[in-house]
Amino acid sequence: MNRMRRFSESFRSPSKSAPPHFDAEGEAEPIHLQLGTSVLRYENRMWLNEDSGSNEAVKELLAKNQALEAENQLLRFKMGVLLDMAATSKVDLVTLQSSQPVSKQKQR
Repeated sequence: MNRMRRFSESFRSPSKSAPPHFDAEGEAEPIHLQLGTSVLRYENRMWLNEDSGSNEAVKELLAKNQALEAENQLLRFKMGVLLDMAATSKVDLVTLQSSQPVSKQKQR
């Protein structure tokens, strides 16, 4: 059977076997990283938070953020209603001014 040799095979001595497979993530200790008061650990290709207290803080902040977003949406709605009311008042004012006789406008 005619088989092509790889470049790396030509430099390997026939008496030596292939090097063992090295899995860096499987054999290494997890990486620990401290950011401020939080401690993170890199394990199984994921960053995990080791602080149980900060999980509660994150949940609290997410709930507060959701409440603020709801309040912001309500305020935007109220601002739109007020702008509509102001526009309607302006249209009513212009309509009333145009319906007044010219003599009353000159007296002012």
